Amino acid sequence: MMQPLILVVFSILGFKHVNACDGVKQGYNDHGNGKDIDNQLSNYGVIATDSKFTFDCCGTIRRWRATAGGPGEVELQVWRPTGKENEFRLMGQNSLTFDKAGGVVTNIPEENRISVEKGDHMGWHTKTSGTLIFEDGGSDGNFVLQSMPGASFGAIVDWSAATRVDKRSYSIEAIGNENLPPSFKNLPHTSIISQADMYDLDQQPTEVFLIEVTDTDVHDIPGLKVEVFGFDQYFQIENTNMVVIVSAPPVDTYVLKIKVTDHCGLNKTEQLTVEIKDFGTTTKGPDEPVNTAASSGDSEDFEWDWLIGVIIATIIILVIVALLFFFRKKGWLKKAHRTAPKRKLTKDEEMDNGTKTDSNNPLTQT
Repeated sequence: MMQPLILVVFSILGFKHVNACDGVKQGYNDHGNGKDIDNQLSNYGVIATDSKFTFDCCGTIRRWRATAGGPGEVELQVWRPTGKENEFRLMGQNSLTFDKAGGVVTNIPEENRISVEKGDHMGWHTKTSGTLIFEDGGSDGNFVLQSMPGASFGAIVDWSAATRVDKRSYSIEAIGNENLPPSFKNLPHTSIISQADMYDLDQQPTEVFLIEVTDTDVHDIPGLKVEVFGFDQYFQIENTNMVVIVSAPPVDTYVLKIKVTDHCGLNKTEQLTVEIKDFGTTTKGPDEPVNTAASSGDSEDFEWDWLIGVIIATIIILVIVALLFFFRKKGWLKKAHRTAPKRKLTKDEEMDNGTKTDSNNPLTQT
């Protein structure tokens, strides 16, 4: 009776019913019994498709346990089938170092935990020979790929050339953890769009707002799915998580529901409010970025800043004109002229400097 009730609750909340990996142990947990090692191999990889090493849950790996036959370093990995035969995608890896032969347990920090889902396989890569021990037994399905190069997250590897060995139980175990829900970096948010900024929507949608998502389980981020709900005749979302206008909406306020979902079905919903304004003729050309100020929600602030700037400049000009008028009225702006009194030269001084007066000028004498 409890199981159907749980299914109903998950359905109402929008979650997919998945088996969480919290506390689940995947792999071979009878450590120490194995004696065999691949001591003839070095720089090789293994993908364990045996059911013991295939995950039946959705979540992350918070701890690894393994036993080695000697010192060395191993990249513990998770591989996901691509749908093509013998082809797998690397979903993540954690390093484990052995100083000597024996078992090691390592806890993985939250930011380095590998995300897994049902059907993923455990694997590993080592540069040294005889690292992880094993014992015979188990069902079919282990591949050993010799001279395997190191692979990075997301890499696709064709294992068809690998040597297949059956009935091996390698001494490796993964302890699972529950998956954490995704979230948004920039929601809720309000964007303001001018009708004049909506050009030929048949040729190119008008960009509204770029949705940014995140997840504590960092390996979930590339696979996060973002959806928009409400007024879908006007608004849609592109693969880049950009909300766009595909058909011109009337002047109004539109509240959109934005939903992000991870690979385990955990999700979060927030609001994006879009205000369509009639601002008249746009100053932007068809090839310019559309509504940069509105996309950031600052178009109204921009208009007020411009108006305030004009008012301040006008006041400054009026003050300068008033001061000039005041100074002119007071006569402070008139140029002061100072005339030095003219000193009368003596007769001797007149003769010395060539100045002649009527008394010594022959032309004036009678």
